Amino acid sequence: DGGAGVEVGDVFPNTSAAEAGLKAGDIITKWNDTPLTGVQDWMPQLVRANPGDKVKLTVKRGSEILNLTATLKAAGD
Repeated sequence: DGGAGVEVGDVFPNTSAAEAGLKAGDIITKWNDTPLTGVQDWMPQLVRANPGDKVKLTVKRGSEILNLTATLKAAGD
């Protein structure tokens, strides 16, 4: 699909990503309904977010489209 989105790398246990159900290889295409075409779109969203925020993620996993919710944790939590 033109490579739009941010590919998820390693997903470590007990992280926001793991608890939301993200898996390595998933492509995050939307963050709170904001389309992501790459990391340059995602980083400003992440910087504005705070621990405890709930984020809606639209994720492409193979041919499947998933809607996940992540509760953000502080780095190191």
